[in-house]
Amino acid sequence: MNAILFALLAFSYLDKFYAGYSALIVVAVGVFAALEFNAAPLNESRRNLARYALVVFVVFLVVVAPTLVEIFLRRASVPYEHIHDGAIQTEEAVKFFLAGINPYGADYARTPMGQWHFSGATTLALQHNGYLPMTFLLALPFYLGLQATIGWFDIRLVYLLFFLAFVFILPLLTSAWDKKLGILIAVGLNPLFVPFFIQGRNDVLILFAIGMMLLLLQRGHITAAAFALGLACATKQTAWFIVPLFFAYLLFSRAQTNWRDLFRRAVLPFFIPFALIVAPFLLWDARAFIDDTLIYPSATFPIAGYGAGQFLLMLGIIPNDTAPFPFVLLEIIFGVPLLLWLARSLRARPSLRALLAASAAFTFVVAFFNRVFQDNYVGYLVALGVIAYFLESETTHAKSSAAN
Repeated sequence: MNAILFALLAFSYLDKFYAGYSALIVVAVGVFAALEFNAAPLNESRRNLARYALVVFVVFLVVVAPTLVEIFLRRASVPYEHIHDGAIQTEEAVKFFLAGINPYGADYARTPMGQWHFSGATTLALQHNGYLPMTFLLALPFYLGLQATIGWFDIRLVYLLFFLAFVFILPLLTSAWDKKLGILIAVGLNPLFVPFFIQGRNDVLILFAIGMMLLLLQRGHITAAAFALGLACATKQTAWFIVPLFFAYLLFSRAQTNWRDLFRRAVLPFFIPFALIVAPFLLWDARAFIDDTLIYPSATFPIAGYGAGQFLLMLGIIPNDTAPFPFVLLEIIFGVPLLLWLARSLRARPSLRALLAASAAFTFVVAFFNRVFQDNYVGYLVALGVIAYFLESETTHAKSSAAN
């Protein structure tokens, strides 16, 4: 099955490259298939390592190399080409912060982002930074280091490091070699993730944090897992929808109702990094921060993507894509009952697989009924679903509950 999955996903990129480059992908998949069906005289461990190396090689060809090409094409042209506007905004937020300017409430019109090819009302993005603080605080040391050494910076260099780290930890989430290869193929070559990553979308930051959270939970490190989730929640709002199910999992998987222990070992380690990162910007300008990170993406951003808003526009219930509509009510009406049902299901079978699948389902429903359900959100949710599928089915957390 891995050979078929590898071929289907890898071959979907063949028309993106020159023939000679694509031929490398074809050869790698062919050799993988031969190894998959034991057509090579190798022992099991060498066969597994060879298959792993081939998958990593194709992931490099499809993801890493094209991203580097786009980075250097941008470097050779202008700073607002060959990159997504959100990536430009994160770079400029770093510069604003270093200059003592609050990145929230700032005007990005006079930055390279102002020359990006916006259309219509989406120019609202020039007055609103919808990303949470960790996105640019994380980039800060890389920006300073690269400016001091090579004299320029592209946020995708940071994303590439996190992508490589994410690819490294994926196989660690499962024990069987077929599953290790399957998860690496399905996530690393996800066609709903790769093109947006190359553009400079930042979903890889959350995926890496979630991967670390799962890895730590598997090994019984509850406090560290909660800390990782806290960092994720200070990075992007999509991580917020994991939080209630995360704590439900911890409570139910331990078969106890010791709220004091849960607070000490999980709630505080989650809340402290989140508060330390977010609170300074709330104190700096609470109105600007709330407007940019909450009101703007949920109430004023033009309706976009593949969500319920498109149906409401098509039916004429909403007159245009900038008209106000109580999407939050729809999120509550559909999201809260689902959350309660998912928590109940998690109580019956508290496994990491169930936790991640429930988180993906809850995130999907809330995002679907938001004003914006972008294309990269689909890729992020598919990645969560794929990881959940390949995770070990048993509850591993309880095996080492005393690790902390």
